[in-house]
Amino acid sequence: MIRECSCPEQHACIQEMKKQIDGCFDECYPLATTGKIHVKSPQSLKACFQNKHSIANSMLDCMENSVHSCVNNMNGKKIEYTDINVFLDKSDAALHKQAKLIMKTLGKSHDGLIDVALDVGGCMKTCFKKKNVKGYCFDRKGCQSLIDTKDASKGLQKCLKAIGWKKHAQDICSCTIKAGVIEMEPYCSILNTTPH
Repeated sequence: MIRECSCPEQHACIQEMKKQIDGCFDECYPLATTGKIHVKSPQSLKACFQNKHSIANSMLDCMENSVHSCVNNMNGKKIEYTDINVFLDKSDAALHKQAKLIMKTLGKSHDGLIDVALDVGGCMKTCFKKKNVKGYCFDRKGCQSLIDTKDASKGLQKCLKAIGWKKHAQDICSCTIKAGVIEMEPYCSILNTTPH
């Protein structure tokens, strides 16, 4: 068991994690240009994601403010402890499972794109763990956010709508095609026909 974080503690940890994720993206991005997919302009492709960086931040900020996962003081109730490394490993396993389904659906011609996504994702996870080898911010503060599954999923839906995720995803999709990643075309077509 661990104490539920105060909102200032949670905010400080989320800010620290955002910086770490940015650093890991810079470190892991080169894996996208190893030749598994055709990238006409590696710098343009990187810019596609960097230009949308504020969207990821807006999403985290929106979630932080919508999920009621912290308390106003440092006397929070005891909640169940979540090992962040185990959480990351579970997320990684779920991502691989999803990737296998996509590969089955879209066929072998899209394996390169999925491989690159998994390479970058795996690198990001390893990098993030390395940056926190001496303990995550929450562990150092002796608290964690309370994430109620129902609350989190409602909050996620509300935030996706609030930031206009589909428009941003379409922009990134178009941007990657312009950067020469023609393998993205089928995904962009699916996205353009998906309801909001």
